[in-house]
Amino acid sequence: MVYRRSSASSDLLIAADGSHSALRPWVLGFTPQRRYAGYVNWNGLVEIDEALAPGDQWTTFVGEGKRVSLMPVSAGRFYFFFDVPLPAGLAEDRDTLRADLSRYFAGWAPPVQKLIAALDPQTTNRIEIHDIEPFSRLVRGRVALLGDAGHSTTPDIGQGGCAAMEDAVVLGAVFRQTRDIAAALREYEAQRCDRVRDLVLKARKRCDITHGKDMQLTEAWYQELREETGERIINGMCDTILSGPLG
Repeated sequence: MVYRRSSASSDLLIAADGSHSALRPWVLGFTPQRRYAGYVNWNGLVEIDEALAPGDQWTTFVGEGKRVSLMPVSAGRFYFFFDVPLPAGLAEDRDTLRADLSRYFAGWAPPVQKLIAALDPQTTNRIEIHDIEPFSRLVRGRVALLGDAGHSTTPDIGQGGCAAMEDAVVLGAVFRQTRDIAAALREYEAQRCDRVRDLVLKARKRCDITHGKDMQLTEAWYQELREETGERIINGMCDTILSGPLG
Protein backbone atom coordinates (compact mmCIF):
# COMPACT_ATOMS: atom_id res chain seq x y z
CA MET A 1 0.00 0.00 0.00
CA VAL A 2 1.33 3.45 -0.93
CA TYR A 3 -0.07 6.56 0.74
CA ARG A 4 1.26 10.08 0.29
CA ARG A 5 4.70 8.87 -0.81
CA SER A 6 5.02 6.42 2.08
CA SER A 7 4.27 2.72 1.98
CA ALA A 8 3.39 -0.10 4.34
CA SER A 9 2.77 -3.81 4.01
CA SER A 10 0.45 -6.09 5.96
CA ASP A 11 -1.42 -9.37 5.74
CA LEU A 12 -4.81 -7.65 5.90
CA LEU A 13 -6.28 -4.23 5.12
CA ILE A 14 -9.59 -2.99 6.56
CA ALA A 15 -10.89 -0.09 4.48
CA ALA A 16 -12.87 1.99 6.96
CA ASP A 17 -12.29 5.27 5.13
CA GLY A 18 -15.84 6.59 5.00
CA SER A 19 -18.50 7.35 2.43
CA HIS A 20 -15.91 8.92 0.08
CA SER A 21 -13.70 5.82 0.38
CA ALA A 22 -10.58 5.84 -1.78
CA LEU A 23 -10.25 2.06 -1.51
CA ARG A 24 -13.85 1.12 -2.35
CA PRO A 25 -13.43 1.36 -6.16
CA TRP A 26 -10.55 -1.13 -6.01
CA VAL A 27 -12.60 -3.59 -3.96
CA LEU A 28 -15.71 -3.27 -6.14
CA GLY A 29 -14.00 -2.92 -9.50
CA PHE A 30 -15.94 0.27 -10.28
CA THR A 31 -16.66 3.67 -8.74
CA PRO A 32 -20.24 3.85 -7.42
CA GLN A 33 -22.15 7.11 -7.60
CA ARG A 34 -23.52 8.74 -4.48
CA ARG A 35 -27.30 9.33 -4.62
CA TYR A 36 -28.73 12.59 -3.28
CA ALA A 37 -31.51 11.72 -0.83
CA GLY A 38 -33.35 14.98 -1.42
CA TYR A 39 -32.77 16.87 1.81
CA VAL A 40 -30.29 19.02 3.68
CA ASN A 41 -29.37 18.44 7.32
CA TRP A 42 -27.99 21.06 9.70
CA ASN A 43 -26.58 19.76 12.99
CA GLY A 44 -24.59 20.88 15.99
CA LEU A 45 -24.55 21.30 19.76
CA VAL A 46 -26.19 23.77 22.15
CA GLU A 47 -26.38 23.92 25.92
CA ILE A 48 -29.37 22.15 27.44
CA ASP A 49 -32.18 24.62 28.03
CA GLU A 50 -35.62 23.52 29.23
CA ALA A 51 -37.11 26.26 27.04
CA LEU A 52 -35.95 24.19 24.06
CA ALA A 53 -36.86 20.70 25.29
CA PRO A 54 -36.71 18.56 28.44
CA GLY A 55 -33.09 17.80 29.24
CA ASP A 56 -33.71 14.10 29.82
CA GLN A 57 -35.49 13.06 26.62
CA TRP A 58 -35.30 13.01 22.84
CA THR A 59 -37.66 15.61 21.35
CA THR A 60 -38.66 15.85 17.68
CA PHE A 61 -40.83 18.32 15.76
CA VAL A 62 -42.17 17.31 12.32
CA GLY A 63 -44.29 18.91 9.61
CA GLU A 64 -44.25 19.84 5.91
CA GLY A 65 -41.76 17.04 5.23
CA LYS A 66 -39.29 18.78 7.57
CA ARG A 67 -37.91 17.78 10.94
CA VAL A 68 -36.20 19.31 13.98
CA SER A 69 -34.77 17.17 16.74
CA LEU A 70 -32.91 17.59 20.03
CA MET A 71 -31.37 14.88 22.18
CA PRO A 72 -29.26 15.18 25.34
CA VAL A 73 -25.62 14.16 25.07
CA SER A 74 -22.60 14.71 27.33
CA ALA A 75 -21.50 17.83 29.21
CA GLY A 76 -24.97 19.33 29.58
CA ARG A 77 -25.57 19.74 25.85
CA PHE A 78 -28.20 18.92 23.26
CA TYR A 79 -27.24 17.47 19.91
CA PHE A 80 -29.69 19.05 17.46
CA PHE A 81 -30.53 18.75 13.80
CA PHE A 82 -32.82 20.32 11.22
CA ASP A 83 -33.91 18.52 8.02
CA VAL A 84 -35.35 20.35 5.00
CA PRO A 85 -36.15 18.86 1.56
CA LEU A 86 -34.20 21.03 -0.90
CA PRO A 87 -32.45 20.82 -4.26
CA ALA A 88 -28.78 19.97 -4.12
CA GLY A 89 -26.16 22.65 -4.61
CA LEU A 90 -27.88 25.73 -3.15
CA ALA A 91 -25.63 28.69 -2.35
CA GLU A 92 -26.07 28.57 1.41
CA ASP A 93 -23.36 28.78 4.04
CA ARG A 94 -22.78 29.74 7.66
CA ASP A 95 -23.24 33.43 6.87
CA THR A 96 -26.87 32.84 5.86
CA LEU A 97 -27.60 29.89 8.16
CA ARG A 98 -29.82 31.54 10.77
CA ALA A 99 -31.80 33.46 8.14
CA ASP A 100 -32.18 30.30 6.05
CA LEU A 101 -33.50 28.26 8.98
CA SER A 102 -35.80 31.09 10.09
CA ARG A 103 -37.31 31.12 6.60
CA TYR A 104 -37.68 27.34 6.35
CA PHE A 105 -39.25 27.07 9.80
CA ALA A 106 -41.35 30.24 9.87
CA GLY A 107 -44.43 29.68 12.00
CA TRP A 108 -43.08 26.58 13.75
CA ALA A 109 -43.33 26.11 17.52
CA PRO A 110 -41.55 28.56 19.88
CA PRO A 111 -38.85 26.01 20.91
CA VAL A 112 -37.81 25.72 17.25
CA GLN A 113 -37.45 29.50 17.00
CA LYS A 114 -35.46 29.57 20.25
CA LEU A 115 -33.15 26.84 18.93
CA ILE A 116 -32.46 28.83 15.76
CA ALA A 117 -31.61 31.84 17.90
CA ALA A 118 -29.43 29.79 20.29
CA LEU A 119 -27.28 27.88 17.79
CA ASP A 120 -23.85 29.06 16.72
CA PRO A 121 -23.68 29.32 12.90
CA GLN A 122 -19.90 28.91 13.01
CA THR A 123 -20.11 25.47 14.62
CA THR A 124 -23.26 24.23 12.88
CA ASN A 125 -22.74 21.79 10.02
CA ARG A 126 -24.72 21.85 6.77
CA ILE A 127 -24.79 18.51 4.94
CA GLU A 128 -26.52 17.43 1.75
CA ILE A 129 -27.58 13.87 2.61
CA HIS A 130 -26.58 11.07 0.24
CA ASP A 131 -26.51 7.31 0.19
CA ILE A 132 -25.13 4.70 -2.22
CA GLU A 133 -26.84 1.70 -3.77
CA PRO A 134 -26.00 -1.43 -1.73
CA PHE A 135 -23.12 -3.58 -2.98
CA SER A 136 -23.01 -7.30 -3.65
CA ARG A 137 -19.47 -7.54 -2.30
CA LEU A 138 -17.46 -6.11 0.56
CA VAL A 139 -14.19 -7.99 0.09
CA ARG A 140 -11.50 -8.38 -2.53
CA GLY A 141 -8.57 -10.58 -1.69
CA ARG A 142 -7.31 -9.48 1.70
CA VAL A 143 -9.02 -6.09 1.65
CA ALA A 144 -12.41 -5.63 3.34
CA LEU A 145 -14.76 -2.65 3.42
CA LEU A 146 -16.13 -1.62 6.81
CA GLY A 147 -18.60 1.09 7.87
CA ASP A 148 -19.64 3.82 5.42
CA ALA A 149 -17.02 2.60 2.97
CA GLY A 150 -19.11 -0.55 2.57
CA HIS A 151 -22.65 0.69 3.16
CA SER A 152 -23.16 4.43 2.96
CA THR A 153 -26.68 5.15 4.21
CA THR A 154 -28.90 8.06 5.12
CA PRO A 155 -29.16 8.67 8.89
CA ASP A 156 -32.94 8.22 8.99
CA ILE A 157 -32.98 5.06 11.12
CA GLY A 158 -29.83 5.92 13.06
CA GLN A 159 -27.92 2.85 11.92
CA GLY A 160 -24.86 4.22 10.12
CA GLY A 161 -22.45 4.07 13.03
CA CYS A 162 -24.30 1.11 14.53
CA ALA A 163 -23.78 -0.91 11.35
CA ALA A 164 -20.06 -0.10 11.42
CA MET A 165 -19.87 -1.46 14.96
CA GLU A 166 -21.73 -4.58 13.82
CA ASP A 167 -19.13 -4.98 11.06
CA ALA A 168 -16.37 -4.87 13.66
CA VAL A 169 -18.12 -7.43 15.87
CA VAL A 170 -18.57 -9.85 12.96
CA LEU A 171 -15.02 -9.30 11.75
CA GLY A 172 -13.68 -10.11 15.19
CA ALA A 173 -15.88 -13.20 15.42
CA VAL A 174 -14.78 -14.68 12.09
CA PHE A 175 -11.11 -14.21 12.96
CA ARG A 176 -11.66 -16.02 16.24
CA GLN A 177 -12.90 -18.97 14.20
CA THR A 178 -10.02 -19.18 11.72
CA ARG A 179 -6.58 -17.77 11.01
CA ASP A 180 -7.15 -18.20 7.27
CA ILE A 181 -7.52 -14.55 6.27
CA ALA A 182 -9.19 -15.17 2.92
CA ALA A 183 -11.68 -17.60 4.46
CA ALA A 184 -12.44 -15.24 7.35
CA LEU A 185 -13.11 -12.34 4.98
CA ARG A 186 -15.36 -14.46 2.78
CA GLU A 187 -17.40 -15.34 5.87
CA TYR A 188 -17.49 -11.68 6.93
CA GLU A 189 -18.85 -10.75 3.50
CA ALA A 190 -21.41 -13.56 3.59
CA GLN A 191 -22.72 -12.44 6.98
CA ARG A 192 -22.80 -8.71 6.26
CA CYS A 193 -23.95 -8.14 2.66
CA ASP A 194 -27.66 -8.90 3.14
CA ARG A 195 -27.79 -7.23 6.54
CA VAL A 196 -26.30 -3.92 5.42
CA ARG A 197 -28.33 -3.93 2.19
CA ASP A 198 -31.49 -4.19 4.28
CA LEU A 199 -30.39 -1.30 6.51
CA VAL A 200 -29.56 1.00 3.58
CA LEU A 201 -32.91 0.32 1.90
CA LYS A 202 -34.86 0.56 5.16
CA ALA A 203 -33.26 3.94 5.87
CA ARG A 204 -34.06 5.09 2.33
CA LYS A 205 -37.72 4.14 2.75
CA ARG A 206 -37.93 5.96 6.09
CA CYS A 207 -36.14 8.95 4.55
CA ASP A 208 -38.75 9.24 1.81
CA ILE A 209 -41.66 9.05 4.26
CA THR A 210 -40.11 11.52 6.70
CA HIS A 211 -39.22 14.07 4.03
CA GLY A 212 -42.43 14.13 2.03
CA LYS A 213 -41.53 12.30 -1.18
CA ASP A 214 -45.20 11.21 -1.15
CA MET A 215 -47.04 13.63 1.13
CA GLN A 216 -50.00 11.27 1.46
CA LEU A 217 -47.71 8.70 3.11
CA THR A 218 -46.05 11.42 5.17
CA GLU A 219 -49.40 12.74 6.43
CA ALA A 220 -50.41 9.18 7.36
CA TRP A 221 -47.21 8.94 9.40
CA TYR A 222 -48.01 12.24 11.11
CA GLN A 223 -51.38 10.81 12.10
CA GLU A 224 -49.67 7.75 13.58
CA LEU A 225 -47.37 10.05 15.57
CA ARG A 226 -50.37 11.89 17.05
CA GLU A 227 -51.41 8.59 18.62
CA GLU A 228 -47.88 7.42 19.47
CA THR A 229 -46.90 6.74 23.09
CA GLY A 230 -43.27 6.06 22.22
CA GLU A 231 -43.50 2.33 22.84
CA ARG A 232 -43.83 1.41 19.16
CA ILE A 233 -40.85 3.59 18.23
CA ILE A 234 -38.66 1.99 20.91
CA ASN A 235 -39.82 -1.49 19.86
CA GLY A 236 -38.92 -0.68 16.25
CA MET A 237 -35.42 0.36 17.28
CA CYS A 238 -35.02 -2.81 19.31
CA ASP A 239 -36.20 -4.96 16.41
CA THR A 240 -33.64 -3.33 14.10
CA ILE A 241 -30.81 -3.99 16.55
CA LEU A 242 -31.88 -7.49 17.56
CA SER A 243 -32.28 -8.63 13.95
CA GLY A 244 -28.53 -8.14 13.51
CA PRO A 245 -25.47 -9.96 14.87
CA LEU A 246 -25.95 -8.54 18.37
CA GLY A 247 -29.43 -10.07 18.71
